[in-house]
Amino acid sequence: MAGHGLLKPAETTMNIPINRRRLKESFMELARISSPCGGEGELARRLERELKGLGARVMTDDAARKTGGSCGNLMAFLPGTAPAEPLLLSAHMDTVGPCARVTPLEKGGRVTSDGTSVLGADCKAGIAVMLEAVRALRAAGAPLPPLEMVFTVSEEMGLLGARHLDYSRLSARRGLVLDSETTANIGVIRGGEAINVVTPLVELKGEARSHRLSKLDKQTGHMEDCVRRALAGRSVRTGDGRLKPSYEFLTERKYPDLKISGSSPVLRMISEAMGKRGIRMKKIASGGGTDANIMCGHGIEAPVLATGMREVHTTGEYLVLEEFYSCAEIAADVITGWASRGPGVE
Repeated sequence: MAGHGLLKPAETTMNIPINRRRLKESFMELARISSPCGGEGELARRLERELKGLGARVMTDDAARKTGGSCGNLMAFLPGTAPAEPLLLSAHMDTVGPCARVTPLEKGGRVTSDGTSVLGADCKAGIAVMLEAVRALRAAGAPLPPLEMVFTVSEEMGLLGARHLDYSRLSARRGLVLDSETTANIGVIRGGEAINVVTPLVELKGEARSHRLSKLDKQTGHMEDCVRRALAGRSVRTGDGRLKPSYEFLTERKYPDLKISGSSPVLRMISEAMGKRGIRMKKIASGGGTDANIMCGHGIEAPVLATGMREVHTTGEYLVLEEFYSCAEIAADVITGWASRGPGVE
């Protein structure tokens, strides 16, 4: 994309002083607020107050009606101070369990839980980064593009919030998702109602992920073949003879794949910001899925920037503080760099 109007690194970014203590304390405060899938209301209200204090126009869409949750997706619109295209920033509000009582602890350059719950860095670390980047840029008087900040619900339940997001409210075509890659699991085996009765039905739910649709089709075909072979030749004796088992195999594509060109201007800015700090950007093809996948299907190109979280979805989850701080600095650089591009630059 050389020659398409991208400014030099020295011109597109400023050295924005991130308040590390404030960032860490903000994350730990957010982590203490329980926000399971479908129960994000308290966190949403807390964020709404803070976002309005930053001068944003805040609204909630009607995703709750479709997901059955306590609130919809939270959307905040912050006016820009520079003539530039709008930029999307996004992170999800929900966490996996156990998350009823989270006690964040700092030790050895990390933040952990007390071992009885998840930490919730996935994805409250991303939320804290978004808030701190905006605070720091405003305090420094740095140029800001119009910002569209989206805080989704029920990401951990098949990206439900992003799937039901009111995209008519958004005009940004580029952005940044603050999250990390996810894991793949076979998570549900369900059957029976009593211990002394042979269950007539067993339900299994799992998932398959691939970077290629042909491989995905092959994998799901293999999974069905395993079920077919497991049932072949099986039968049980009943009063009326022998009963042969049958099965129903259903598949649903939950979200589109996410492919971002190496010439993406947001990726360029991430790379520049990392280079300033002696970090080499490493692009990873993840087997997971994030809200960025759904947003890509709606025409919004948003790379996922890792926030320093580790061992997510476990009670051993932790946040590496130096990586967390660097993520906030990089996000701030991307935001002010985007403001410096001017409108209509590709």
